[in-house]
Parts: sequence; structure tokens; C-alpha cells
Amino acid sequence: EPKFKQRYITSSEAIKETLVKKSASGFTYVGTLNPSKSRFWGGMEHLACFYPGLLALGAQVLDRPQDLVVAEELARTCYTSYTMTATGLGPEAFSINDYGMDVAHGHYVLRPETIETLFILYRVTGNTKYQDWGWNIFMAIEKHARVEFGYAGVGDVTNANSTANHLDSMESFFLAETLKYLYLLFSPTDVISLDEYVFNTEAHPLRIMK
Repeated sequence: EPKFKQRYITSSEAIKETLVKKSASGFTYVGTLNPSKSRFWGGMEHLACFYPGLLALGAQVLDRPQDLVVAEELARTCYTSYTMTATGLGPEAFSINDYGMDVAHGHYVLRPETIETLFILYRVTGNTKYQDWGWNIFMAIEKHARVEFGYAGVGDVTNANSTANHLDSMESFFLAETLKYLYLLFSPTDVISLDEYVFNTEAHPLRIMK
């Protein structure tokens, strides 16, 4: 319905105007504004790294190429939060400043959001660099999160001594989302096509009713 399209456009424009910033160091990011609007935090939580994928879908469905530009810039920032660490794994939160990027909360709990964005951007653009980025993240997961009976979170992504750095847990979303999006990133584009399916927040594909 047109009202939902307008609500999406209104909210995405408000986010771009108020929360999306670009640092002197060249990183585009989605910051956080507290409820009183008196303080802005220049950084991102890993959870926010789903947003570039959302923008990319909106750009494709609603023909908003300007949103795709922002989506790709944000995706680069999220990916860099992985490559800047000793393990190649992304921290739970990172801050942005005029000189670059710093780890704010250094644990990694096998989150899916960055992989989700890379999958969507690959499907939308066809650019294989997103597959390359996803493969690098997967190899870091294999190296630093793989344990005898599955995978474990990592307590400090800046510490490459992973054998002494594991959390005693494997979140269910690692199977439901992270690995699913990694699989789809390297699958033929007609496998759960984004023209026929939409994913809910837990990565369950739902067929689009037409």
C-alpha cells in the first residue's frame, strides 16, 4: 500500500539526515542519538550493520539509487570493523573518530548482521567483492570460533589467542542466520530469490504474495 512506502521513505530520510554521518577518516556510519536528543554517539553496534542491507533492498524495490550509495558505504564500515582486529572478527560495538575506528566493546557472539548485508548487497549489485568479504569473515570464524563440538563466541576480538578467548556459548542465531546468509551468499541467485522471498528478522524466508 502507498502509505507503507511513504512511511519507509520518511523514516529512511530522517535516519540519513539525523544519524548517518561521515567522519574525516572517511567512514560512513549510523550513530546513536539518546532519547533527549542532547548527546550523539559517533559509532555503531554490530546490530546496526543490518541497516545497509535494508537500504539496499529499499533502493532496489523503490528505485532509490541514492540509498544504494549510502548502503555500500555503510557496508564498507561494517566490514572494516572486522578487518581492523587481530582475529578478523567484528566487535560488538565500535567507535568512529577523525583518525579511524576503535573497538568499543570487544566481544563477538557470532552475529549475522554484517553477513546479512553482504548477502543482500551481492544479490542487488552482483559485485563479487561482497563474496570475498564474506569469505574472509567465514575463514576468521573458522580459525577463531570453531571448537570441538561447534562454534563459540570470542571474548576479545583484539586477542588472536583464541584458545584462551572463547565464551562458553553458541547463540542459536548463528545457525539460523549467520550460516544461512553465508550459504546464500555463495549460492546461485535463484536460490531463495529476493524477487520472490523476503526474510524476516530471524532469517526465515517468506514468499512474497503477488
